[in-house]
Amino acid sequence: MLTDVGHQLNRVLAMQMGADDYITKPFDMTEFKAITANFFNNAA
Repeated sequence: MLTDVGHQLNRVLAMQMGADDYITKPFDMTEFKAITANFFNNAA
């Protein structure tokens, strides 16, 4: 999930609902690239 809401409860609920990760805006592009690369590597 990519969102501007960074409250802990929202993060926990998203993960409980099956989100692979939770990134809040503004985000660091290097971190975003690492997270998406990890997602696609694990999906294969």
